[in-house]
Amino acid sequence: MAASTIKLKDETKRMLDLIKRFERQSYDEVIAELIEDKIEAHLELKNELKTEIIRLSEDLRNKRVKGLSFGQLYEKTYG
Repeated sequence: MAASTIKLKDETKRMLDLIKRFERQSYDEVIAELIEDKIEAHLELKNELKTEIIRLSEDLRNKRVKGLSFGQLYEKTYG
């Protein structure tokens, strides 16, 4: 594996140190785990939004929301 040097602020390094699962865990592993978690969360949110868009489209097709303003539709959907 080719290695690179990156510059981190002291505070960033301290935060990475706080989330290490074990003392000798490399910063590369810590950063990779953070990226994987972020991607997973993003994909989960994307799927939730896709499901919600499909549901709203079906509502519109079935005219369950006919006559509602955008604000009313938003309130009905998200409370």
